[in-house]
Amino acid sequence: MLTEEELDRQRKTVFRTAPLISIPVPLYNTPLPYLKEMIDSVLDQSYENWELCLADGSSENGPEQFVRDQYGKETRIKYRRLDRNTGIAGNTNAAVAMAEGAYIGLLDHDDLLAPDALFEVVQVINRHPDADAVYTDEDKVRDNLAKHFEPAFKPDFNLDLLRSCNYICHFFVAKKCIVDGIGGFRSDFDGSQDYDFILRCVEKARAVYHIPKVLYHWRCHPDSVAGNPESKLYAYEAGRRAVEEHLRRVGEPDAQVERLPFWGHYRVNYPVKSRDRIDILISDRGSVRDLRRCVDSVLKKSTYDHYHIFIVGSADTEQQDPAYQRELLNTNRVTFLRSGREKNESAVYNDTVRQCDGQYLVFLHCDTEVIAPDWLERMLANCQREEVGIVGAKLYFPNGSISHAGVVVGMNETAGSVMVGDSRRSPGYLNRLQIQLNYSAVTGDCMMISRQLFEEMGGFDENLNTEFYDTDLCLRAGERDKRIVFDPKIEMYSYKPRKKGRRSDGAETVRMQCDRQYFRDRWKGILEKGDPCYNVNWTLERGDFSIRRGNEDN
Repeated sequence: MLTEEELDRQRKTVFRTAPLISIPVPLYNTPLPYLKEMIDSVLDQSYENWELCLADGSSENGPEQFVRDQYGKETRIKYRRLDRNTGIAGNTNAAVAMAEGAYIGLLDHDDLLAPDALFEVVQVINRHPDADAVYTDEDKVRDNLAKHFEPAFKPDFNLDLLRSCNYICHFFVAKKCIVDGIGGFRSDFDGSQDYDFILRCVEKARAVYHIPKVLYHWRCHPDSVAGNPESKLYAYEAGRRAVEEHLRRVGEPDAQVERLPFWGHYRVNYPVKSRDRIDILISDRGSVRDLRRCVDSVLKKSTYDHYHIFIVGSADTEQQDPAYQRELLNTNRVTFLRSGREKNESAVYNDTVRQCDGQYLVFLHCDTEVIAPDWLERMLANCQREEVGIVGAKLYFPNGSISHAGVVVGMNETAGSVMVGDSRRSPGYLNRLQIQLNYSAVTGDCMMISRQLFEEMGGFDENLNTEFYDTDLCLRAGERDKRIVFDPKIEMYSYKPRKKGRRSDGAETVRMQCDRQYFRDRWKGILEKGDPCYNVNWTLERGDFSIRRGNEDN
């Protein structure tokens, strides 16, 4: 919590740009204690150039009388009694119509703003002139305000996560010209009107910025969605339609949106747009048993058939079973290639790609086993999206626990997978194990990229011999504004042993140490600033989305 001294410093801050921020609030029979606490949270703002626009569709006179008696002399508070209740969207639009500010900030009639919420938003607007939309972290608060709980620490703008759920939610601020341009809120989406509104705003925004601070408090009481999601089940279907219409507007008319068992969460199923050739490059660094299990699973389970397998070995790789090689060659789907380089995974893959001609490349480690028959369709459909660079899978250890579900940069001073060891059926933190979203990286044990993008980036960085070549590739794709997609429906087993306790010879240990240092030097910026797909409030000591401890570095 901020000290009074810090809030006073904020009040005295002179910004180069100090826009009027309008806060439209639709009222409907709001309990007077809630109404007072909401209004007071706005009055307590350290940034003072705001206006509160109250549009009241109540069936009783209590809210009107209370506002006029208690706040009648506050010129920054505008009140309008509506002729009738027109629902959440209609009442909110009436409040927006009263607004004269350059920005609109959404606040529910029973929620609260942290005292520095508007200050932090205006600070971002001054630092980033292209900030057409800004959102913050949030938490929930008990009915009597006695306890704050369930903080929602969010990533920076995450398109696939937003299409899976309304993770942005509160506090959301957008330029009024955008709000006016999209026509405000739509009554057809009451219950998920904020979700529909946010989707349409971000479609028009030049840039969307995130403030990783809890600046909004969502009140939980029996009738609120926060306290009882089932109180508004109709909103679930409205949210699905909102995502579906968003996809139509942005050029994905054939994408299908399905509801998930988790309230307010969805899965977008993208279509394969063209039947492109996929080359699957399988690293031949395991046993014959590993290779047989991997290749057989691809051949027997894959429902997409326009692919070819290249089994990739280096000069130091032991020869595989000749009988099995002949068996695979007879399928006409498999080619064995051998690079002249030794002990450099990046170089071996780069050499192999030069001998392939598929439009899309899948890098697959030989200790994996396909589970989902449609894995290639799902990878290809996502990879064919213009904004996507690389697509990754969800991997399990043989016991069914999570081996990989996305990579966070900064873990263990380099990079690491999240939620390792969680149950296969676990929803994960805020259902992240069950929904599609963007991470900064995915594992090279199973990833797809277009040949064009791979070649434009110069392939894998051959300075990385054994580790982080996959993470580095993803980060370089991100520098080109390409999104990295984690799709939990692309499922595989991984028989690779956990790294902890794994024996390495002296030369390999040296290579690993060199890789780690090279990676830290190459990506010093993101390591210092923090992974944009994570949140600075989460720990980097573990990948379990637990809150950062006080003794961790800022």
